[in-house]
Amino acid sequence: MKKLFSVLLSVLLSVSLLASLLAAAGCGGPAETTTEAPGPMRYDDGRARPSSAGRLQVRDGMLSDQQGSPVMLRGVSLNGLITSESFLNENSFEELSRDYGVNLIRLAMYTYGVGTVGYCTKGDKERHKADIAKGVELARNYDMYVIIDWHILSDGDPNTYKEEAKVFFAEMAELYKNYDNVLYEICNEPNHVDWAACKSYAEEVIPVIRSVSTTFSTPSTSTLPRTERISGK
Repeated sequence: MKKLFSVLLSVLLSVSLLASLLAAAGCGGPAETTTEAPGPMRYDDGRARPSSAGRLQVRDGMLSDQQGSPVMLRGVSLNGLITSESFLNENSFEELSRDYGVNLIRLAMYTYGVGTVGYCTKGDKERHKADIAKGVELARNYDMYVIIDWHILSDGDPNTYKEEAKVFFAEMAELYKNYDNVLYEICNEPNHVDWAACKSYAEEVIPVIRSVSTTFSTPSTSTLPRTERISGK
């Protein structure tokens, strides 16, 4: 009986040792696999895309691609960052880009607001910047340009929060200086102020961006007389 027990014990030990050796050699079952995250999408639909048009520029008064050929952007805007957070997701951006041919999305960040909404009125600055970061990456992943919009409305005069704007755009320009798809809107919907006030504001904010980056937009630049357009020179 003792002899039979010893034989069985030897067999079990041998089987256990063999199983360990096979597992160490990778033969003990399916190998563990890892899946890499998909890279940025490229859409060859004839529209201006970051993957094909590259970094945009203004040439002879027209928005142009990296090679200087005129382009057209077709896009949508979020109705405020924090109030539109439910749209900052893969499905929304993919559908807009792939199914509707959208090649631009604007991240409207209100400077004045109630509660967490107003970036400059005790709103949640870090939450706003986190939403911008998410929106920029989603736009990049789905081959769209993206506007980071300093959205003036209720505050009227862009000079009200000019110093905050300079700090904000310095941070954004440094953060996204290597992104070909990022544009900056330094002042949207100023109201109850004259052009001189907007121009003086822009003349201080633009150099902050241009010290690092080159892509920005100003209010109604497409409708202003050529002599009144801000060149930043």
